[in-house]
Amino acid sequence: MSRLRRARREEPWAAAAQEKELLQAIRRHGQLTVAGVALETSLSVEQANRMLYELADKGHLEVRAERGRLLYSLWEGRG
Repeated sequence: MSRLRRARREEPWAAAAQEKELLQAIRRHGQLTVAGVALETSLSVEQANRMLYELADKGHLEVRAERGRLLYSLWEGRG
């Protein structure tokens, strides 16, 4: 089986593990930027940006602009 085909087959499990890793990093630090998530996890900046956007768009994360950067955090009362 090709590497690409194998990666696609494992994608749902991998995506769930990456999301868990991202949320744990935010929980540890309180709030993080896209670059901060990439530094604290195994995600690339592109992956972190996509996942943060999707989680915020679904209402799972709070997003605040501060000093020209976006900070992502768990909603108060969660975690």
